[in-house]
Amino acid sequence: MKIKFKTAEEKKAEVTRLTENMDKAIDDYFYSPEDLKEYLRFMSQFRNYSLRNTALTQNQFPGATAVGSFKFWKEKGYSVNKGEKGIKIIVPHKVSGRFQTPDGEWKLLKEATEKEKEMIKNKELKSYSDFIKFGVGHVFDISQTNAPVKDIPKIFPNKKLEGKVENFEEFQRGLEKIADNIGVEIIPNDRELGAAKGVFYPFENAIELNKRNSQFENVTTLLHELAHAKLHTKDKTFETTDPEKEFQAEMVSYAVSAYFGFGKEKEEESLRYLSNWTKGKSLADKERLLEEVRSTSVEFIETIENEWDKERIKTAEIVYLVDHGKGSIQKVTLNDLKEGMHETDEQFIQRFNQERESKFFILKEDEVTEPMVLINWSEHPDLKSQQLIKFNEADRLFGRLNKEALSDLGYYKTRYHIIFKDDFSSYTKNPKENHSSSEKEKMCIVTPDRHDIGDGLFNGIWDQLENDPARKLFPYLTPSQKEMFRNYMARDNVKEKEACIAIDR
Repeated sequence: MKIKFKTAEEKKAEVTRLTENMDKAIDDYFYSPEDLKEYLRFMSQFRNYSLRNTALTQNQFPGATAVGSFKFWKEKGYSVNKGEKGIKIIVPHKVSGRFQTPDGEWKLLKEATEKEKEMIKNKELKSYSDFIKFGVGHVFDISQTNAPVKDIPKIFPNKKLEGKVENFEEFQRGLEKIADNIGVEIIPNDRELGAAKGVFYPFENAIELNKRNSQFENVTTLLHELAHAKLHTKDKTFETTDPEKEFQAEMVSYAVSAYFGFGKEKEEESLRYLSNWTKGKSLADKERLLEEVRSTSVEFIETIENEWDKERIKTAEIVYLVDHGKGSIQKVTLNDLKEGMHETDEQFIQRFNQERESKFFILKEDEVTEPMVLINWSEHPDLKSQQLIKFNEADRLFGRLNKEALSDLGYYKTRYHIIFKDDFSSYTKNPKENHSSSEKEKMCIVTPDRHDIGDGLFNGIWDQLENDPARKLFPYLTPSQKEMFRNYMARDNVKEKEACIAIDR
């Protein structure tokens, strides 16, 4: 099949058509609440795209999540699905300046000799400077490729599938950093603001929030006033009308709120606020207004994320990563494992353990209040993979299952780990007390040989640790560890007998 290439005139016409479509979309944003809401969602998701390309992407592929060129997806190790139609965007191309030599040959300006440069300056030689030429490029959404959506955080490190803020305090610190960056002061509320939730004083370069605000109102209002402080300084205060200022400030507030996961609470209020300020009003230079909204929102989002990540690193929770294959345990922070994903620690741990149950297990430090047994896998129906059991309870459970299985035909293969601190006295410490890092005990892991429940070789876990004939030369436990376990088991037997006596009484 013969490929038909577009002429320069056809290419120019297509760029013009796309530009006209973008202009129409920009106008629509000012008049339709639904279009405005959708634009704000797109703007926060595609913050590296220009206003015009955001509009184009939205019009052609409303459900877009993450986009890239054909080459981009290939470099990431994925491919665009056969038959997919690309999303057209405007792509700038730099055209290098050239000059025509006396022989009639066109050369790059940077190749000109000193004599030729002088002739160009005196207009003795024809020339043209560098310029930007716009053409049509194509991008594809992740849904048009074979890349799984769950890989978005890996493909786009700064794009979040869900950007839920864990608490407002962290978010507030990000807002205070924005204020610091733009040199605005957040002053205490010592005057009556009435129904106003906040005020920006451009000539004082200060923001005041109403002391009656809720925590949520403080955050969203501060975003609004920070947008004023960024865009409507005393030097620019007369460049835009009041409706234009309020339009920009509230759009920034809503866009950033939506990005971090609490836009639904803000949505109705923002659209009503915008309608009150813009209905029947004439807003000039709409593209400039929206472009300033976009760039300000991007700046605010990135500042908040950077502060959030710094705080998460400082307060990172230490956990233990159990490697089933190697039978090893490693101390890590959740941040190292989460790779910036915005979900709660509990949600991440649960998902991680489910998805990687055959290889890894995340164990929280406060779960090891005494020696524990972690089941890797078992053929016995009463033992589940990733089951974490206190050592003494697991020992009694294995003893009972071994006794019950003696009458069965065959046996149940089982693999497990024993996890404990190297100092058993630590288990008697008050967990509410704060101990320095130097007092934190080393976490140990022992992986016995396969335990075949019901084959008659062992009565339970402790019996295997003490009497496994295959481990006479290389015991599972060191002499000091064996002594700790003996004392632990003795204490446990005393507790169990006391519990039985109490029941009998």
